[in-house]
Amino acid sequence: MKTTHTLEGAFDLDLTVFAINSHVKGYNLCWHINKGLGLSLKKNRGAVISEKEIFPCFVSSEEKEKVFLVQNKSKTGVLLAQKKKIDFFLIFEPGLINEKKKEFISKLSKSSKILLIFELDLEIEPQAHRLVFND
Repeated sequence: MKTTHTLEGAFDLDLTVFAINSHVKGYNLCWHINKGLGLSLKKNRGAVISEKEIFPCFVSSEEKEKVFLVQNKSKTGVLLAQKKKIDFFLIFEPGLINEKKKEFISKLSKSSKILLIFELDLEIEPQAHRLVFND
């Protein structure tokens, strides 16, 4: 018989996550984000949730900051089931301060390749733990 263990209690995620809808492919969106924000996102092996769940991913890793651009859809399903209409997630680890958030949203909103961008509220997102990747 399979045993399931559940951790109870709240945990604080030090992330800032932007949800992005775009009509372009991941590599094209990545190029526009790199250009607009001055990042250096590069193709990664993918965000691995389990052996069967691997999501296309671009990563920029600086000394104290990691940035991920993760596609919400893969061949096996979606990363966040309640947000299945979202195409990509742009994840900043550690989280950004409010001025930086506004600046990034402003810059990315000007791109013709991004149809919609908004910040996810991780406090009310039941599957927020799926946005933490251990590379």
